[in-house]
Amino acid sequence: MAKQMYSIMKILIGIFLLTINIFSQIQRYSPANELKRIDENDFLENFINYEKNVQYSVSDSTIIDPTLLDTSNYSGKYNLMGVYDLFNPGFDGKLTLGDFNGDKNTEIYCTQYVPYIYFTPAKIFEFDSNINLNLVYTYPDSQTYALASYDIDGDGGNEIIINTYASRGIYVYTKPNQNSYPTELKFFYSIGPEYQVDNHTFCDADDDGLTDYIFTAPTGKAWLYIYEYDSLQNNFVEKYSGDKPSTGFIVYDFDLDGKNEIIGAGGYGDIAILECTGNNQYELSFELDTELYNAYQIFYTEDIDNNGYPEFWIGGNDFVNDSFKFICFERASDNYYKRVTSISIKYLGAYPYGYVTARDFNNDGTEDIFIALNEYLLILKFSGKPNTHSYSVEYYGIINSVNPLINLDNVTVYDIFNRGKKEIVVSLLEGTQINYSHRTYIYTNEIPTGVKYDLNNLDNYCLYQNYPNPFNPKTKIKFSVQSSNEVIIKIYNMLGEELKTLINEYRQAGTYEVEFDASNLPTGVYFYRMISGNYSETKKMILLR
Repeated sequence: MAKQMYSIMKILIGIFLLTINIFSQIQRYSPANELKRIDENDFLENFINYEKNVQYSVSDSTIIDPTLLDTSNYSGKYNLMGVYDLFNPGFDGKLTLGDFNGDKNTEIYCTQYVPYIYFTPAKIFEFDSNINLNLVYTYPDSQTYALASYDIDGDGGNEIIINTYASRGIYVYTKPNQNSYPTELKFFYSIGPEYQVDNHTFCDADDDGLTDYIFTAPTGKAWLYIYEYDSLQNNFVEKYSGDKPSTGFIVYDFDLDGKNEIIGAGGYGDIAILECTGNNQYELSFELDTELYNAYQIFYTEDIDNNGYPEFWIGGNDFVNDSFKFICFERASDNYYKRVTSISIKYLGAYPYGYVTARDFNNDGTEDIFIALNEYLLILKFSGKPNTHSYSVEYYGIINSVNPLINLDNVTVYDIFNRGKKEIVVSLLEGTQINYSHRTYIYTNEIPTGVKYDLNNLDNYCLYQNYPNPFNPKTKIKFSVQSSNEVIIKIYNMLGEELKTLINEYRQAGTYEVEFDASNLPTGVYFYRMISGNYSETKKMILLR
């Protein structure tokens, strides 16, 4: 009963604080380094006396006030190189980059924005030697996006994982040969089409040389699942299920006992750690609460202060101080962790859209912390010493979108042009809630010769959804070609058998429409596929009599 009252009280307090907009909250931690899990009595006592208990722990914080930073002081470090109609939808929507065919040109695996259509096929784009981005392949399913790349089967080469509409399953694609793109379907996995899967993480959590797939799916049986790749079945097989951690995840041996931890955080700043205790065996080893809310930003550093211990960081809202705070923890003893520092970005008390990671941007052997929150981009350099954390601003920039910024979707950091320097790839939603666009902005740390605007054009290559749909017995199929080319459109049944060729002819650049008459076909699901040059796309239609 006490647990239920505690949960209800937390929810009521959160709603109260947000509604009246005073950004006040219980200070539920001790400023001392060692942070202990608080119980119901501690929480209720703090709630009753919250005014005298609120304090800002300056002793362990680096505090950054963006209003005191001038972007002109950092001009020339990162400049806009191009704006593109590329994005990946959803919470796992980072663009996936790599050089799969080994030609030294970076590929981007993502979807392409089409007005009023949220899900379109996953595609492969590739930069050429003139820094032009070209479409080189379109994956067959019409409602997918690129999720990640990982060496699933342990053969030394990464596969591309393509996520389906509403995360109902994943396709794993491999390369047909060494110098090709990953276009050959290896297998499909789904926990069940009725369940939405989030927090996709691919790793080797139990260090047995086999890929583990960690995800969340509220099935009624459990929340957290760990599956492992089985080469005999050529698919993922369930190995563990439980309720915690509930979102995240980062995987690393943080207490240095030879066993990896899986760390996740939650909306109320609660942290849960699951430790691998053996082959495919896991136990909940540590839990704690922080003063944060919306603690969904989580990353780790590999001993940034050079004291012998790796760190993990949890980021979320610090409503008391109108800030977004990242709290850093490291090992105190086996399966126990202490708070060692924090970084606060002032005046970001509302829920920010963002991304954070640790990378060595200046190649000095020490990781830098990259933070993207709303329209702000920050690179922080470690300026302390062992066991003493402090950070200075190495870069500060503001995203200036073509249209008003609605929110930041996701950010990827990658050395696109193989120069040993990292580009910042920002995916965002801009415009208005009625008339919006998904865009990707690429920033380089050298002044570009000219900003490239490669934005959606209705006369680009595109295969539109047929209308009406469902239909009986006739429907129209609209398509566009970017340049004069051969165009092929064919109809297939559910078994993939070709039924009819609608078009197989040369067309000038432009937008066209063709009618399909299904008078001689039974009720069912059919597919139509368009191929023109490097462009190919497949869509589904329903004949309903």
